[in-house]
Amino acid sequence: MSAVLWTTPSEAQVLELPEGSTWGAATDINDSGDIVGAARSSDGRERAVVWSGEGPRWLAEPLDTVQSYATSINEAGDIAGLVMGPDGHRGAVWRGAAKRGATVVPTLGPLGSDVMAINNRGLSVGALAPPSVDELTPITWVPGRTPKRLASVVAGGAAVARGVNNSGLVVGESDTDQGLQAVAWSEASRGCCPSYQVSLSHRLGL
Repeated sequence: MSAVLWTTPSEAQVLELPEGSTWGAATDINDSGDIVGAARSSDGRERAVVWSGEGPRWLAEPLDTVQSYATSINEAGDIAGLVMGPDGHRGAVWRGAAKRGATVVPTLGPLGSDVMAINNRGLSVGALAPPSVDELTPITWVPGRTPKRLASVVAGGAAVARGVNNSGLVVGESDTDQGLQAVAWSEASRGCCPSYQVSLSHRLGL
């Protein structure tokens, strides 16, 4: 499998992989054309990759990393994803890592966290599943702060935040009385520490 960029609906460009890679996948692209994803290195590990003006580049990893994956990139070149270590996985944000020649070790979230997306305000979203806990809890997270847990439609039900726009609207899925459904979390207050309210997405017209 190769990472691909569609330059038109009918034209696909296979992206160059880091030397020695045998597999690749692209997951997101920003308006500057910076692309992120992952590739399998020569030692068999999946590692986070950024494709910028200088071609493919491995993202820096903390010591003892088992694998890493980049899922999202914003216009500032901040990259979100996850890092797997010996003790489990953690959400990760590489600040400004898409800039030419940047070597940035990621800031890691709590154990059991995943980061799915990041917006231009630096707000990341994903889910938290601490060890020994079965349910997924949706979260928003800014590196350096404690993740904020978002509500599910059903109290105690599982939910995952998968996307966030620059206005702070978060989307994902949640357990409901009718099963798993698409939902959106909107900011109920502004300022340093906004709170969120959850609604079924079809009620918001999404």
